[in-house]
Amino acid sequence: MPDRTQVTVRLLPDEIAWSATVHASGSAEIELDPSPETIGLERGALVEIESSDTLSLGKVVAREGTRILVAVEHTVDLHKLARIQEVWDAAKA
Repeated sequence: MPDRTQVTVRLLPDEIAWSATVHASGSAEIELDPSPETIGLERGALVEIESSDTLSLGKVVAREGTRILVAVEHTVDLHKLARIQEVWDAAKA
């Protein structure tokens, strides 16, 4: 995920969703500038972060002022997933 990307953050398993901006990202962490609605999103929460390109699953490890730091456990490239689904569906036909 490139820096300053708009994403959707979902609290799991409730699937309550908020929008947020990625402030910085790496392979193991994503730092978010949350929207005002994410006030209840606290340390230890399991979250799904979806951009137009990727889906990441992780856990909120810190909340400092207006920033949320998520430790990423799994990331899926959505374009590659779509291609796999196309091949899978073609093989079933």
